[in-house]
Amino acid sequence: MVSKLLKRDQLEFVLKNNDKSIKLKKFEQTDRGSSLLPAFNQILVNGVVQIFVLCDKCRSIITYKSTTGTGGLKKHLASCEKNESSSSTTQSTIKTYFRNNKSTLPGKLKKQINVSRSAKTDIVTASFTAVND
Repeated sequence: MVSKLLKRDQLEFVLKNNDKSIKLKKFEQTDRGSSLLPAFNQILVNGVVQIFVLCDKCRSIITYKSTTGTGGLKKHLASCEKNESSSSTTQSTIKTYFRNNKSTLPGKLKKQINVSRSAKTDIVTASFTAVND
């Protein structure tokens, strides 16, 4: 692979395929550095620092240049943490509201339903017969 800046889709492809040219490097925390940076990995392809970082929590690729600052990283972390808390294990499922019981209807109830259904069918049929006559 050529040593150059990659586009996001190219980088996603290379990361997905675990290409050997990819290196992930943790940002070193400095006194003046942003406290957000340790939550991300710097992406290098053949030793060339890319304009993207990789989120440690969700493995998303986020655009980052040291010259433009960490605003995008801050927004991503807020979104990432929000998604993490909303998808907790206590989330309700359909099974919370409906049981999956495969019990059969009692014979007497089944017969009543069928009688009722056939009576309604007879009424509808009689109505159409009366209209057609």
